[in-house]
Amino acid sequence: MGADDGPVLDQLDRAISLNPRSAHLYASRGTVKAPHDNSGVLADFSRAIDLDPGVARFYCYRAFAFCDASDYAWALDDAERAMALELGPDDGIVLDRAAAIRGSCLGTQDGGGTH
Repeated sequence: MGADDGPVLDQLDRAISLNPRSAHLYASRGTVKAPHDNSGVLADFSRAIDLDPGVARFYCYRAFAFCDASDYAWALDDAERAMALELGPDDGIVLDRAAAIRGSCLGTQDGGGTH
């Protein structure tokens, strides 16, 4: 987390406490936490997916966090899930990112990561 992110995270924490069923608030907080708090990113995007499993972007961002953790099996799984979901008109970049993650994971994975 960057030095300037504290107030934003505080606001998101308050918003989540008022609306704990908002997948998008968890996703927003996860985005702010990246790249300095990978375990926090994974937790927030996992919660966002639990609340709204039909959002490809959530899987894509969590796949990035899994890549950062060198957990390529989970990253590959999330990238493929993102690619399998129906995308909205503004989600073309999500598909491109998921495909890039998938390619990277396939190139990096040597049977190492486990679920």
